[in-house]
Formats: sequence, C-alpha cells, structure tokens
Amino acid sequence: MLWLLLACSPDPVALGDDTAMVCDPTADLAAATEATARYVDVSVAEADGYVATGPCDADDDGAAMGIHYVRIADSLDQQVDLLAPDILLYVPDGDGVRLVGIEYVVPALLDGEPYSDDEPPSAGTWADPPELFCRPFDGPMAGHNAFQPWHYDLHVWSHTVANPDGPFAPYHPELSCEG
Repeated sequence: MLWLLLACSPDPVALGDDTAMVCDPTADLAAATEATARYVDVSVAEADGYVATGPCDADDDGAAMGIHYVRIADSLDQQVDLLAPDILLYVPDGDGVRLVGIEYVVPALLDGEPYSDDEPPSAGTWADPPELFCRPFDGPMAGHNAFQPWHYDLHVWSHTVANPDGPFAPYHPELSCEG
C-alpha cells in the first residue's frame, strides 16, 4: 500500500514567502494510511462505530466520492485526529465495498458557533479552516444532510490508485459508484 501512497503524494509545500521551512506531508499520509488499513474489512469499521450514511456519491461526470461511513459524533466535534478520520470512503465492489479513502470533517464556526441554515450567512466571520497534510481543509460548505452543519472537510485518497486530480480532490475520476 505504501507505493500507492507515494504515487499520490503531493510535492512539499513552502511555508510563507520569507522562510525556508518546507512542509512535507509524506510521513503523515503514511501514518494515516497505516492507521486505517484495518478498515479494508468494512465489518471492522462498523464495529468501531462507522455507519453508512447514504448511497455512493458521485459528481455529474461519474467520478466517485464514495459511500461515506461516518462516526457521527466525531464528525460534529471540533477535533481533528490524524489517525482516526471522521469518515471512511468506500466504493461498491462486487457484492461488497472497497475502502478507497478517508475524510476529515470539522463544523465551520461562524462567529464562534456552528452554522446550520441552508442558505449562506448574510454576515459574520468564519473561523479559519483546520489544516492537515500541509494544506487547509476545503470549505466552509453547507451540510450534505439534515444532521450536518456547515463544515470544512478534507478528502484523502489513501487506499486506491493515485487520483489524477490530486490526493485531496473531493472526487476521484478513476473510481465509480457503479460497482
């Protein structure tokens, strides 16, 4: 599995214009991939509290995001744990599912509080997004279902072939929900 990780690792990121520091996410990507490898067996994920929250999600072109197996309470807190992602991403595979990635999610705070309206706020200041793997999470974005507030998220295609759109793109064009 490490070769897959190395194949999709982004280039190191320079931190700031006036510093020589460089952030390299390779070690964190390897750690997250190793920590979640046991979830190749979806029954292990279910035993650890992950619950499928809907059908396989794909964009209009058919690129898969996958079936989201979520630890709901964890996805609603403000904690980010590199080794315990809030969401596991699976795609249909024969009579079962195949682990393809992980996702981290944090409610977006507007003026210090979670925001849950369907429409974007007319005023207020969003908290800065969290960061992992040398990059900020995507968002803020509206919740994808009734229980999810506006949030920041970060997809990581850690358990499949390299994503041509990048290892943190929301959808993977080489994966399908067709099974």
